[in-house]
Amino acid sequence: MTVRKTLIARTNGMSEILYFDDNNGGQNLHTVTVEDIDVVARQATEIRDTANWALTKTEPMRHAAKIPQYVLDKAMREGWINDSKKWRDWANSPENAMFRTWPGKL
Repeated sequence: MTVRKTLIARTNGMSEILYFDDNNGGQNLHTVTVEDIDVVARQATEIRDTANWALTKTEPMRHAAKIPQYVLDKAMREGWINDSKKWRDWANSPENAMFRTWPGKL
């Protein structure tokens, strides 16, 4: 009676883990996705540090934030994936500052 786990994939701070439970005749199999927020925050910092914002101030579209997968999933579940006001509120929130890549307010 054991639970075995196997790492299936690891990319961009995301890890996919397969769990196989030998209990109940081996009928339990599931996957878990784990996201390392430190990787996402580090990527946002790299974008912020290497961008030349003086060149992009007049452009209509700018890279404003690196959005973690769990936030995209939450937006989809709660129905605000296409709500620009909710995204603006999320990006301008101080608790999400670590994911911002552009210094201005949206």
